[in-house]
Amino acid sequence: MVNQDDKTRLEQQFADNFSSDVFTQLVDAYIEVGNFVQARKVCEIGLSYHPNHIEGLFLLAQICMGEKDLEGAEKLLQVLLVLDHKHIQAAHLLVAVQERLNRPPHILRRGWEHLLTLDPDNDQAKVFLKRLGGKIPEPERPLEKPESTPPVGSGGMKSRMATFTLVAVLKDQGLYHQALEVLDVLGKKGSDPERINMEREAINHLIQTLSD
Repeated sequence: MVNQDDKTRLEQQFADNFSSDVFTQLVDAYIEVGNFVQARKVCEIGLSYHPNHIEGLFLLAQICMGEKDLEGAEKLLQVLLVLDHKHIQAAHLLVAVQERLNRPPHILRRGWEHLLTLDPDNDQAKVFLKRLGGKIPEPERPLEKPESTPPVGSGGMKSRMATFTLVAVLKDQGLYHQALEVLDVLGKKGSDPERINMEREAINHLIQTLSD
């Protein structure tokens, strides 16, 4: 978690130069403490200078989630995936949002199928897709290693992509192992350890309940 001195420094850097990429770090600091009003204000200013900023769009989608604006989050994630169709965190979040919005089966199938092309070992996605009557797609086999954001748990996830908002969405969607992996990333970046432990215990209890 960003301490007060670091947050003050980020706020000053952002105030000195609204077009700086530092806006994503400041937005993340506000999200960490649940200050979605300031997070949105800074993120929207940053995106006004960088409208196609992938990380900025993803953070704004998470702000929408924190504000209970599921439709706003859906629209942002759809734009993001047009810009970077291999962004696995956005694909995860989009299907979770669309499930909660009770989107029609053909829309849900499309989302789960796309997610499985990026994350072919996602058993939860296969369960949802089978329920919807969709096909299990063949995973993409790029000739070169993609430069897009790697999946949760791959060891390369940007720390600012991991927030408690994302944990809540994954947990709500039944994606418990992915939620635990996001908690691991939050732990490494120094987020609230007590909250991490509480979330981890709750998720492990849910996993144990399913296995009983």
